[in-house]
Amino acid sequence: MPIVTYTFTALLLGMFGLQWLLGIESVPALLRLGALQPQLVASGEWWRLATASALHGSVQHILFNALVLVAIGSFVERIVGASRFAVLLLASVLGGAAGTMLTLQQGFSIGASGGLWGVLAAHAVLAFHPKSPVPQDFLSGVRRAVLINLGLNVIVSFLPHVDWAAHLGGFLVGGLVFMVAFLPQVPPTPDDAEQIQPAPPANAATRLAAGAFVALFVAAHATSFYTSRPLGLRNQQLVRVDLPTLKASLELPSTIAGQRTELGRLHIGYGGLGKSPAACSIRRVPHRQALPQSSQTQVLRLMLRGLGSPPPQMYVLDQPAVAATPNRRMGVVRYASRQRNTHMQRVAFTTVREVYVIECLAWSNLAWYQNAALRIGASIEPIALPATPPDPAATGGNATFGGIEFNTRDFEISQ
Repeated sequence: MPIVTYTFTALLLGMFGLQWLLGIESVPALLRLGALQPQLVASGEWWRLATASALHGSVQHILFNALVLVAIGSFVERIVGASRFAVLLLASVLGGAAGTMLTLQQGFSIGASGGLWGVLAAHAVLAFHPKSPVPQDFLSGVRRAVLINLGLNVIVSFLPHVDWAAHLGGFLVGGLVFMVAFLPQVPPTPDDAEQIQPAPPANAATRLAAGAFVALFVAAHATSFYTSRPLGLRNQQLVRVDLPTLKASLELPSTIAGQRTELGRLHIGYGGLGKSPAACSIRRVPHRQALPQSSQTQVLRLMLRGLGSPPPQMYVLDQPAVAATPNRRMGVVRYASRQRNTHMQRVAFTTVREVYVIECLAWSNLAWYQNAALRIGASIEPIALPATPPDPAATGGNATFGGIEFNTRDFEISQ
């Protein structure tokens, strides 16, 4: 029984089930589950060299890799034995990761293809090496299968969004390990043999290497889960935080509340578009003097006009509209990116003493976060602070919405 082949296939299917739970194409989920991004590896997240091989980008991706692994991996494992095959497969995964590290400039890489290409290399050696342990009666069929598999996989390697460097790295490492270390350990099959002979027992060094590789991969996945906590992405809850500099208390998605960035004196950001599902910012622009109720209605109409102008490289997805809550009326709009799979929701409203602008950029396939800015805006409440003399540098200013600039000093609009 090819136990390593079946165990690794079960790992792939199990991880894909977890991806399904968190969102198959969710970028934050993939990064938290261990996708290979060279910049993160360089910053110390070594486990990604191993964990990325267990992740896949679609149902077709996982099914193709699982079928190739079972079909070819079980054949190779029968010939070389479980310990040798474990070293071959896992060393090829690391070889593929090395290829990615050397060539990937942006984005990230996932998939078991580096390991599979190492198995394909071993399959090719078994088919064409003069000292192959494959019986003569099997060789013609094995060679035909190798040529077909290599041909198809070479074509796939040059399709868009395919990490060809991982394929090449896995193939080179797998072929080298198999030819140098393992082929000499497997004696040729006699010419009159009618079936594949059982693999001879692996020596102590091979068993030790197999144990070390398995321990490394287990440690990598454990470290990934402990460090990145991917299941935390399912925590769709709001937590209240006090922001004295904005003179407000508000509710934020719990997944980004711990990632705060000071963007300016009265401008605070949370989260990001890496491991976090959204990046939000809250800005407060104080009025120079109290704004009458009649002027607040006029300002809201002007805000709606300004919200119709999208940021660069984005377009209006949902037209500006008024969102009413029990304690305020807000202007809200949604934009979509022309280059990335992201949406931005922008919310603006005025109170007697200030304007608040909330922006949240989120991946378009994460529906709950599409209204994060609206949830934040609806939750804003003033907080009492000790009385302090007014700061001329902090009063008044400009709040910009698209191409329209709202001057909060004199309540005028300028283009």
